[in-house]
Amino acid sequence: MSVVGIDFGNHQSVIAVARNRGIDIVINEVSRRSTPSLVGFGPKQRFLGESAKSQEIMNIKNTIPSLQRIIGRTYTDQEFHQNEAFYFNSAIVEKDKKVAFRVNYQNQEYTFTGTEIVAMYLTQLRLTVEKATGAPMSDVVISIPAFFTDSQRRAVMDACSIAGLKCLKLMHDYTATALTYGLTKNELFTDQSSNVVFVDAGYASTTVSVVSFTKSQLDVRGVACHPQLGGRDLDNMLINHFIGEIKKNYNLDVTTNPKAMKRLRSSCEKMKTVLSANSEAPLNIESIMNDIDIRGFLKREDFEAMMEQPVLQPLDKLIQEALNNAGLGKEDINVIEMVGGSSRVPAIKKRVANFFCPKEPTFTTNQEESVARGCAFQCAMLSPVFRVKDFAVNDISLYPIKLVWGPPNPENDNEIEVFKRFNSIPSVKQVTLYHKEPFSVEVAYSDMRLIPLNINSWIGSYFVKNIEPSPSGGPAEVLIKLKLDASGIVTVLSAYIANEEEIEVVEEEKPDASAPMQTDEAQKDSSQEASPPASESQEESKSESNSNVQRKPKKKKVIRKIDVPVIGGSSSLLKDELHHLRENELNMIAADKLVYDTAERRNALEEYVYYARNKLYELSDDKIDENLRSDLISRLTGTEDWLYEDGEDASLGVYNAKLDELKQMIDPIIRPSPPPVPEKAAEADESKSSTEQPSESQQQQDTEMKQD
Repeated sequence: MSVVGIDFGNHQSVIAVARNRGIDIVINEVSRRSTPSLVGFGPKQRFLGESAKSQEIMNIKNTIPSLQRIIGRTYTDQEFHQNEAFYFNSAIVEKDKKVAFRVNYQNQEYTFTGTEIVAMYLTQLRLTVEKATGAPMSDVVISIPAFFTDSQRRAVMDACSIAGLKCLKLMHDYTATALTYGLTKNELFTDQSSNVVFVDAGYASTTVSVVSFTKSQLDVRGVACHPQLGGRDLDNMLINHFIGEIKKNYNLDVTTNPKAMKRLRSSCEKMKTVLSANSEAPLNIESIMNDIDIRGFLKREDFEAMMEQPVLQPLDKLIQEALNNAGLGKEDINVIEMVGGSSRVPAIKKRVANFFCPKEPTFTTNQEESVARGCAFQCAMLSPVFRVKDFAVNDISLYPIKLVWGPPNPENDNEIEVFKRFNSIPSVKQVTLYHKEPFSVEVAYSDMRLIPLNINSWIGSYFVKNIEPSPSGGPAEVLIKLKLDASGIVTVLSAYIANEEEIEVVEEEKPDASAPMQTDEAQKDSSQEASPPASESQEESKSESNSNVQRKPKKKKVIRKIDVPVIGGSSSLLKDELHHLRENELNMIAADKLVYDTAERRNALEEYVYYARNKLYELSDDKIDENLRSDLISRLTGTEDWLYEDGEDASLGVYNAKLDELKQMIDPIIRPSPPPVPEKAAEADESKSSTEQPSESQQQQDTEMKQD
């Protein structure tokens, strides 16, 4: 069984697997250590990961990028339409109130939600792991951004179920990075805490976290996130700059052509990378649009001037916010560690260094693999398959959560904040309410200023049944238990009624201590008397002692707990829906495999045609008749012509039949069977081999000697 950690990124994902010797990064089918977060759809099959990237430009309307930002989003989320819809070329539609995409798959129109698309991608990651390790994938821990809402977290768990994965935990990406750092630097920590700031500048977001380390423990002190500050914003600056340059110099509006925009984005991503190591970089795109080649040029200083207001200034505010949330100052920080792909940009490194001056940021962990390694470590800790050294991880939740009951009340006396901001996770709380009849409660976010723009505050609704007045006629005391689990998901666990009742108990009173005691002489005299049998004396003493104990009835108040059913729901998919989507995913996996197997057999048939024809030409005239050679070569040529014409889209069975037919005709000629061995020679070989073969006892002795 494989124990796996997945860094689920918006641009690409990294897979790490726990082995006996440590944590390894899994390479994909093209030997890369990261896999693009893309899903594409074609007329025959799906394209997942690398295959989606290779055909993205030619199939741009049926390729879905930015998988991290589509999962768990409702269609009414204005933040999605304002900040994310720009990155998609597929039709964005509504399905079951969720963001969905209309694509052309198998020459038909299909609509898939973000959860379904992410499940397809996770299926590809699972197959990659199983191929690399040769073992089934059992447990997994997946990283998510800290700003994910409850519905997004539940959607990731649903996607794992559809993909056939057992997700043990959703882990914040900054916590996974801190865990990797803490395990590799554990020998440096003592009982006195060390404060480390992690600046994670990723592709789509930036997170700054403050973590305190002691020996074998980390505690998250404060976090600040910016969901729209990352490497893709740097790409957008370059794109907007060159859109104006192209329009000015070439009179072309590339915004009207999705393929031209995609090629421009890819070129600007490469330019950003070049500018991180050089003071200037060129831009060259051949035939970007209307058969026109474009050329461009940019200096690093001009690029950094573009970054000042939209990127660098918000970065300063983000770092200060994280310190304020942790209740610490710059002087309290021991180490500044930078991770994330965008941390390589010189202007960002310089800005962080200036903020913490004179302390310099460090780069001791792998910028792009630390999250995946931390997830794999956490999975090994949680999985029964491995035993690892203890390292406590104490994380927090970013958003405060409240419990609301009854109709809306302007005075807000029908709600209570159960989990405060930066509440530790996991955590269990209990709320006491008073009702005479069944009632409903709602779990929601309590401070909408902290939630992304116009996202629904609702988390879940529950109905508490079988509530009746108390025996005295007043409202019953109902206790509701809520849990904020290790994945940051809130659930109403249970509810019960606490009834105070009076019950009659019997208390035993000991004999009066002032009664006269028997003297030693009396005991001696009594011992000289004839004692009755042992059994009789024991019974008499027992009855005498019992007669001396007085029993007095007394009333006592006790709390009796009566469990009551709680029904309700959240944004998680129902079991029937999950089962249906799982079946659909299995059908699509089978369809993809059939396409792959068919292409493989077609290639095998084509390869055999070339191989057999060359072998026939190489045979001398004394081994094959010339007419037979010409006839067989003609058959092979006909098969080759059929492959490139009518046989282009043949079925798997047709390819197998043609390949078997050719092999039956040609293999006996080009691969003749070895001549039979004469009987006497065979007997001689057998006797020789029997004399050379050691006996079983001798083999056993040799084995024991080797073991000794």
